[in-house]
Amino acid sequence: MAARSRRPAVKAAVVAALVAIAVLGVVYAVDRALGENGAEQADAKLAAALHASSGALDARVARASADAERLARSRAVQRALATRDRRRLAEVARTAREPMLLQTRGRLALGRRVANAVRRSVTVGHVGEITAFVPLDEQLLRGIERQADANSGIVLVLVRGGRVFAGPPELQGERLALPGISGGNEGRYRAAGTQIVDSPQPTELGALLPNRLVDSSGTHRRRILLAAIGTLATLLLLAAALSELLRRRRGRGERRRSLGPRSAPTDGRDALALVGDALAATHDPEALLPVILGVAIEATGAVGGRLVEGTRELAVRGRPVGEAEPLSLSLGGTDDHRRLYLYPPLRGFTEESQELAGWLATQASIALENAHLHGLVKAQAVTDELTGLSNRRRFMEVLTLELKRSERFESPLGLLLVDLDDFKLVNDRFGHHTGDQVLRALSDVFRAGLRDVDLAGRIGGEEFAVLLPETDETGAAGVAGRLRGALAALELDAPEGGSLSVTASFGVAVYPEAQSSDELLTLADAALYRAKAEGKNRVVLAPTR
Repeated sequence: MAARSRRPAVKAAVVAALVAIAVLGVVYAVDRALGENGAEQADAKLAAALHASSGALDARVARASADAERLARSRAVQRALATRDRRRLAEVARTAREPMLLQTRGRLALGRRVANAVRRSVTVGHVGEITAFVPLDEQLLRGIERQADANSGIVLVLVRGGRVFAGPPELQGERLALPGISGGNEGRYRAAGTQIVDSPQPTELGALLPNRLVDSSGTHRRRILLAAIGTLATLLLLAAALSELLRRRRGRGERRRSLGPRSAPTDGRDALALVGDALAATHDPEALLPVILGVAIEATGAVGGRLVEGTRELAVRGRPVGEAEPLSLSLGGTDDHRRLYLYPPLRGFTEESQELAGWLATQASIALENAHLHGLVKAQAVTDELTGLSNRRRFMEVLTLELKRSERFESPLGLLLVDLDDFKLVNDRFGHHTGDQVLRALSDVFRAGLRDVDLAGRIGGEEFAVLLPETDETGAAGVAGRLRGALAALELDAPEGGSLSVTASFGVAVYPEAQSSDELLTLADAALYRAKAEGKNRVVLAPTR
């Protein structure tokens, strides 16, 4: 008898230990995942900052080249070079937007020569040459830096020979080996870099983010740990309470009775095992509800029961016997509207059965809330916090899976890359709060204009991507056109009154024209670049093979 009386307590301890191991395993795995997600988000920010700043540098070089070509076509400048008109040539050099050097064939040179600069030279017939310079210095970095990147802690630097020669004063002279544009760790910083084309010496443009600003998942981790500890504490308390109640019931010689084809367990050990197994096996509240109902029926000797939330029935089992009122218990939920109703046996519930039912309901409420919290944290790990769309990591995972599915079933797969036009101007003029509103507005356009099977994600800054399963080139272009039109038709409230309109450019690529994730992204990015170059606010398809 002594050995038999110890079995429930031993089983409860075993269940609690197994659950503890499972919970700690989940905590460790999710904590690692969130840590990686923080680094990945930082790399995405760095890549977006580097892409934008590199594009601004290219635009500045192109503008300087255009200025030099315009001057070379000017009849007045041609005459000044031919006649060696010092005054006129000096005036041209002085009023140029970028440093200019104007040289005659007789080697007369007026203007300013910059050694450390990207240069563009234009020959002016047989009379001379005009050279425009884009200096590689701190002033350039300030001009090509996005305010949003600066606000988030990202700094730009210029690196030559492995040392920083332009950037924040505290970094100048430091040794720095920049990884590629995909990002990586470099000492105290998360860093990404790209080569500057046509610089006089090999020079890299780098984007740095202090490692102390990289891991944004600390809050999420604490939530997970609290949820896990709460779940574990719930299980231990539940196991101890059930063991104590069962011991008292055996001491009084009572046995549970229920009607129906099945027979209830005589000592409640099966119910105890079901509770532990259910809470350890799933964190899905919807999946827990029918298990909780079944366990409550088993443990209390009820002949049936049902779970409801407001007017919606969530789970039902068995039928009432006689006219007795069911035992009603709250399971929390929205406005405390989730309730458990247990149908009593013919002889009614004993006092201890009612006590047990109340305890089960309390612990089930805590378990459901913990499961709900776990679901929220899990969603945060794959969701962009500002827009509610998938983050870069989740989007790339789904892209890989959908591409494999398309290969297997020989079905098309469309990919859209989307970039807001002149978004930096919106931030600079109206502030980042308005910029955030624009990003949310675009995400709302995606939600309203896409199917449930489609996936929209924010992959960095003002850059978005949309995945369109079972969609060929014509269909993908049509979707992109509708999304573009819907965004252009929006009128957002501007801070200073009036309305604000925004547009976006779209690049479209499809499988099987592209055979891999990288190829799809490359083709879509090239199409997006063409859309920007051709005037923005348009859809451009990747070239077919």
